Amino acid sequence: MGFDALLALLAAGLLTAALLAIHVRRRRRRAAAGEHGGTILLVEDEQTIREAVGDLLRQHGYTVIPAADGQEALRICEAQDAAIDLVVCDVIMPRLGGPGLLRALRARGSRVPFLFVSGFSPADDEAYQLVPAGTPMLQKPWKADALLGSIGAILGPREAGLS
Repeated sequence: MGFDALLALLAAGLLTAALLAIHVRRRRRRAAAGEHGGTILLVEDEQTIREAVGDLLRQHGYTVIPAADGQEALRICEAQDAAIDLVVCDVIMPRLGGPGLLRALRARGSRVPFLFVSGFSPADDEAYQLVPAGTPMLQKPWKADALLGSIGAILGPREAGLS
């Protein structure tokens, strides 16, 4: 749709409907291309990992909000909790780790889903004991398909890519 067409729609009072139609078409194209959409709060204390994972998620259609630790993530959640579809979070971090962030958000009434990631193996009970039972967890190092599959399983199918 060109600029002149948008001006004509604006004049006719139809711009909102036209912009919504454009948005819907874009979301459907993303869904058809395997892009999922949704907003992910990515909480990882290792900057290089945070940046690489953020790039991967953006390439697959997600909006990514990065946070370096649980305290920063908590401040972000307090500001825009309703806009976050999923928290992908390291377990062990300085200041406030993932399980502490989860407890703090639940205490505030947030039901945002979590996916924990950890470099500790299941044999290292320390990290795994901190994660509440039933909370999805992915062990580092993971492959991109494993992360994207876990995220897709948590967020579920989105009808025609719309959220």
